[in-house]
Amino acid sequence: MRWHALKVHGPFPFETIGVLATLAQALANAEVSLLAISTHDTDYLFVRSEQIAHAVRCLRHNGHTVHTISE
Repeated sequence: MRWHALKVHGPFPFETIGVLATLAQALANAEVSLLAISTHDTDYLFVRSEQIAHAVRCLRHNGHTVHTISE
């Protein structure tokens, strides 16, 4: 099973609340499973390869900017 990584472009101020929750909720509503890993300056969302296109569409539909390697 392959996974694709989505990197949240940070860093965000520590006081910024809900960045990861907003992304995770949008994907949960679209029934996309994810694994989230947070570091000191950003977050990574790992999505299964068979769901990545759906995840990107969902995030864009919810107002998030998503860049792919080919863009």
